[in-house]
Amino acid sequence: CFRENRRPENDFAGRAFRCAQQAAESGEWDLLVLDEISHSLNKGLLNAAQVVEWLRQSAARVRLVLTGRDMPAAVLALADEATECAVVKHPMSRGILGRWGVEY
Repeated sequence: CFRENRRPENDFAGRAFRCAQQAAESGEWDLLVLDEISHSLNKGLLNAAQVVEWLRQSAARVRLVLTGRDMPAAVLALADEATECAVVKHPMSRGILGRWGVEY
């Protein structure tokens, strides 16, 4: 799936982000979850400066939850809350690779 994400013509991350922007602006939602957005930011699939600016503008309209490992510092600086989760037990430690519908 990552190869397909990197193809500029697909723009999956950009399309998902624009959908989130529209949802925030609609006033229809109290809460938006941008699951695993840190990966799109860290891999350059989204422009971090644009996302940070959008976060600044949208925070008053809707509660935002952003997830993912290694969240960029500029995003963390805007957060009201940040949580880091640690693996206690996971099948990958026994050599079981990521499973469709579970890890991705």
